[in-house]
Amino acid sequence: SLLTMRASSQQSMLDTFFASVCDGELVRGVSDRAFAKAREQLHMPALTWLNDWVIEQADAAGFVPR
Repeated sequence: SLLTMRASSQQSMLDTFFASVCDGELVRGVSDRAFAKAREQLHMPALTWLNDWVIEQADAAGFVPR
């Protein structure tokens, strides 16, 4: 997932993500430039909420060691 591949290049992360949702088939679903451009259009309060929600879900599932 995009959450766990911090050391990879952004294009590598995107390619891996799209392969995971496309039954392992290597699909160049989006370029890193297109991803960055789309990310610029996102509403910051929504991203803050989404980040908090993902962290809560990961914590509840035991993915965050304490």
